[in-house]
Amino acid sequence: AEQAALLPFAPKFGIVCQTTISKRHAQAVAEAIRHRHPDSRLSFLDTTSPAMWERERSVEGLSRWAETVIVAGEGSESTVRALIETSRRLGLPAHAVADAGSLDLRLFAGVSRIGLTAGEFSPDAVVEGTAARLETERGGE
Repeated sequence: AEQAALLPFAPKFGIVCQTTISKRHAQAVAEAIRHRHPDSRLSFLDTTSPAMWERERSVEGLSRWAETVIVAGEGSESTVRALIETSRRLGLPAHAVADAGSLDLRLFAGVSRIGLTAGEFSPDAVVEGTAARLETERGGE
């Protein structure tokens, strides 16, 4: 959205989204263009994934319980970034964990309720390994 706000004037803009981008993020880009160039015509083809919308809603559900969120997956992957953004928008610290071995347990000292979710392309083994490591090394808390 910040980069979209820097676009020079054009009479027409078109936005087509990557399917794994957050719907909120896509709408923010469209709004930034509309705000910067109110006299331009904007066509927005929403191709965001319903699965991504459900992932964001799951983080919203976790936010009612968790004190922090772990998103299993590579931090550079778009769905992982979107889930981290969603968590932070809801006031929760969030961390990407590429694999169970890269989990830094010091980040969760004093935290009793950790939410765990995953990006779209995160293997089940990463989620399961992260959950198992949390349970084992935190003494089942």
